[in-house]
Amino acid sequence: MSSQQFEQMIDPTDTAPVIQQEPTGPVIYGYGQWGPPVLEPPKRSRWKRRPSKKELAAQAIREQEAMIAHAFSKTVFITVANDKGQAGKTVTSILIAAGFAHWSGKPVLLIDNNPTGKMRKRLEHYEPDARTVTDMAERMGSEPPTMETIARYVQWQQDGYFSALLSRLDPTEALPDGTIDLAKPTITTDDFVAIAKRVAPFYAFVVIDTGNNIADLNARGAIQVTSQLVGVTTWEGTKLDGLKDDILLTLSRVGYRDLVADAVIVETHGPRDTVDLVNKNGQAGQFLRNWPFVEIPPDKALVDGPIVWSRLSPATISATRLLCATISQKVARREADAVVQTMGAYPQQVVRPPQNVVGGRRGVPVAVAA
Repeated sequence: MSSQQFEQMIDPTDTAPVIQQEPTGPVIYGYGQWGPPVLEPPKRSRWKRRPSKKELAAQAIREQEAMIAHAFSKTVFITVANDKGQAGKTVTSILIAAGFAHWSGKPVLLIDNNPTGKMRKRLEHYEPDARTVTDMAERMGSEPPTMETIARYVQWQQDGYFSALLSRLDPTEALPDGTIDLAKPTITTDDFVAIAKRVAPFYAFVVIDTGNNIADLNARGAIQVTSQLVGVTTWEGTKLDGLKDDILLTLSRVGYRDLVADAVIVETHGPRDTVDLVNKNGQAGQFLRNWPFVEIPPDKALVDGPIVWSRLSPATISATRLLCATISQKVARREADAVVQTMGAYPQQVVRPPQNVVGGRRGVPVAVAA
């Protein structure tokens, strides 16, 4: 979705037709400098019959994994957001981190940027006295920017194959009247941007689990460094409104229209969730159908306690693979387009992946697992 299309979508008074402009020049599949790996056609049998459903499914998996393994020119920051709690941000963040770690083979860092988050309860491993993102912000000025230093703060997930940087534990404070309240974030916008710059040389992907207030200073820092926005919701009305009004529309009004227009929506199944609920939530549900979305199926391994990669259902693994491939594809397209704009041409060595390699039509789930 282009910025012009997005602006017209939120401004019904503008009815001028939008013409999708494709770059001039050839679109070549191969191992280009900025493009994705080669996408081979489905393999045929010796009798040259049409590929079977099984063969097509296997080819789709190969294409998705090839897209995830694409080599980007710089660290990809993926921000997972919804201003409402219990929307599935932490679960989605962990799945994205584990997916990129397994299928790309590159180092991945997961940052708990929620000042009231309890991500540690969903991780397979963490030390009770582990240092936090707040500790890193406080000590950055006195420590060298090396991997050895960063390793003192992160928690390695053996099964997930990624590292996690936790938020502080029990963020509460005593008020003057003697009552206890949630403490406000101590990470400023500049602090988070500095942390992002420090970890970028050592990780290919950084996944950021945001809090329930996109206006928090630490959340603002996360948005500033974001390469790809992932909105998370259920079909329940308040979660849809939180993503539509508090995330997508708010960010579009403060200068992030391009980021919002190219977002990926993830739908997670809550305990009362059914797909039919989208028809009962009118405007918000229909609004979100303008973006491609991936549906994470119900899975008892995601309900409570630590999320262990090896315990996930095949349907969850399949949806995670498609989600990571969709994210990688969008970032690769923007990276190729940026090179084209800089060079003023569309040379053969630049590969711009088509939108439908790993995704579906807009308004239709790109993955609905059984």
